[in-house]
Amino acid sequence: ENFFYAIEYGALDQISEFVELLRQYGCTEENDYQLRIGTKYILDVYIKSVRTWMQQQKNNDGNSNNDDENDDETDYDKIHKPWTAISAMIPRRIEPKPVSASTSTSTSYSHIFQEVLRKYSKHHKRRGGFSFFR
Repeated sequence: ENFFYAIEYGALDQISEFVELLRQYGCTEENDYQLRIGTKYILDVYIKSVRTWMQQQKNNDGNSNNDDENDDETDYDKIHKPWTAISAMIPRRIEPKPVSASTSTSTSYSHIFQEVLRKYSKHHKRRGGFSFFR
């Protein structure tokens, strides 16, 4: 819900943080719909900003991305938005799926997270809702 609102609002840094978090959980463009949409959004912003992160300064509604009354971005915003966008584009190497000898279950954080997402997606698919894996 917040992911798509951030895209609608045009919040590059928030979308970038969502995408980076999804990557850390082991999601990829191939297995996660939100990551695919977020990556496309970030790259579209980059292209529209004359292929430089430093030119992206406004939301889709033309307003500044910061909370100040003026349209001047803070130094933090000038650094934070490019930093988060670049970080979001870095693919992650997911650790192999280790198995605990005592329990025969995965002990990898990303694999455990993906199992939870699959269970959640199956539950909501049965109820006609949103699926993380499309």
